[in-house]
Order: sequence, then C-alpha cells, then structure tokens
Amino acid sequence: MRLAAIALMVAGVAAGQGGISALAQDAPKAKTDADLIASATSAAPAAVAKDATVVIVGADGKLRTLRSGQGAFACLPDDPNTPGHDPICLDRNGLEWLKSLLTRGKPPEGKVWLGYMLKGGSDASIDDPFATEPPEGKKWVQTGPHVMIGGPGITKMLEGYSKSADEAHKPYIMFGGTPYEYLMVPVE
Repeated sequence: MRLAAIALMVAGVAAGQGGISALAQDAPKAKTDADLIASATSAAPAAVAKDATVVIVGADGKLRTLRSGQGAFACLPDDPNTPGHDPICLDRNGLEWLKSLLTRGKPPEGKVWLGYMLKGGSDASIDDPFATEPPEGKKWVQTGPHVMIGGPGITKMLEGYSKSADEAHKPYIMFGGTPYEYLMVPVE
C-alpha cells in the first residue's frame, strides 16, 4: 500500500510524541465528518466501504472513530499533508499493523493483512516508513490504485519482487527489510 498517509502519521508521532500533525484531522476541521467519511470510503471497493468503520488519527496519535461499521475493514481519509490523494482501508489485521506503526511497536505476529488504496497514494520514501519528506534531490513517490498485502515474513515468501517503485505498474516491496514491509500490487 502506498502509505504516505501512514508514514507521515508515524513520523509525526515518532518525531517528538507531541506533534502528529500529518493525519491529525480532529483539530480545526477543514472538512466535515461527512467529507472525511466520503474520502475514507473512496479507498476501497463499494462492497467493502459501505460496511467499513471510518477512523481518523487524533492530535494525540490515537485513532478516533467517525463512523462505526459492521464490516472487517477500517478506512482513513486522505492525508492533506501529502501531495497525492491517499485514503486507505485496512482489514482488522491491517489496523493492528497500523497501530504498531503509529507507536513504532512490533507488528502483530502471525497475522497477514490486506489493504486498499484505490485512489493511489504518495510517499516520501519506499524504504523508510517514518520519512516525512523525500530525501534531498528526490521527489514524492506517486502511485496509482493498489492493494497491499503484509504480515510477518510476507516478502520472504515473495522473493523476486522488485524493491523499487521505478516500475510502479508491477508489484513491489514497500519498506523492505523493516518490520513494516508489505507487497504493493497495482490494480489499474
């Protein structure tokens, strides 16, 4: 999954615990809850999104529920601090993974997760899950619609996949070599 939204959330939390400005959307609201819900649910297929819980990251780095759902997915709206439109939907295991990423904790063991970013995304880095800006001389990595598959050792099972976004129309490994690695699968 293109996780600019998550990477920026995490960086905000990690860079001093006091400022998770990236996705902290519950401070002065530029959008209504209805707008945020519409943005969040645009990340997944309609059949998934209609029953999804919608959450945002609060200024304290914790998730706050905007809409409770009956489904297995939770969606977050676009991060206004990235150059792309990047809402995301994660299954229950993916939400646990996200929570571990937010705290730089250990991802859940023995759980494979699935996520959608059907609006695409933008990331500061494909290697560093905590990067808030691209390295000097580099640009934001922009991706089209994709799904993500992650979990312990997922990329070891998928040897041979690229570790470069240069071929963004092929599956590749995001955050490879970190506990947060996952497979990006374009779905254009």
